[in-house]
Amino acid sequence: MSRATVILLHWKSEEIPELIPYLGDVAVVPYAPVTGEGMKGLATYAVPDALVVSLDRMPSHGQAVAWHYQARKATRHVPVVFAGGEPEKVAKAREVMPHALFCSWKTAAKTVQKAIANPPVPAVTAPKAPVSNRPMAEKLGLKAGIRVALIGAPMALERLVPGMDFELDVVEEPDARTEAVWWFVRSAEEVADGFEWIVPRLGKKPKIWVFYRKGKSLTWQGLSEAAAMYGLAQFKILSLNAEWTGVALGQARKSAAG
Repeated sequence: MSRATVILLHWKSEEIPELIPYLGDVAVVPYAPVTGEGMKGLATYAVPDALVVSLDRMPSHGQAVAWHYQARKATRHVPVVFAGGEPEKVAKAREVMPHALFCSWKTAAKTVQKAIANPPVPAVTAPKAPVSNRPMAEKLGLKAGIRVALIGAPMALERLVPGMDFELDVVEEPDARTEAVWWFVRSAEEVADGFEWIVPRLGKKPKIWVFYRKGKSLTWQGLSEAAAMYGLAQFKILSLNAEWTGVALGQARKSAAG
């Protein structure tokens, strides 16, 4: 009897090998999406016996891809298992996809087998579209009075975040008291030079939003590679408006496997 096939979706390709053993005796097809192609890329794969989505990295993106996967008629019958993730991220995924199964990496193998043995009934589990009512300022982590270094912005921060009803301490250069950096970049060369100038000026737990123009050659992969040289890791991608995409960077941490 052939082994069941499972697609493992995790947003950092180099971490996938350490996660595969947690899935047990199944044939694992690894999938590390690139930005904007999460569902598009996944749809090109053969239909698996289960889809396992890691919530350790970019959980909102993984949740969205899983939702769209089960919204498709061709893959609605495929069970979805969410593995890992911080409690609040798991709770949000449960709200959107209550019929999915959730587990730690230690119990992933058992949960995957359970999901395959009891696949969802398509007519029952067609998911509802997720709707976010959170203000843009909240999504960006902005709070009244925090110190924000605004670098290379095309306009005032108040215009970039419409509806923000509180004031910030906006400065032109980052320092140890800076709580967030908003940095708008336009070229790969600017990225390399910018990290070298910005990171040493910040405190021990820097939070940097790097914004780049949509449809240009500069991508989040290039930003992430440059950020890794300074101990930073990507933890969120967000569309600021029709022109700019933002990548949130913070202090790198080890994978939450186990």
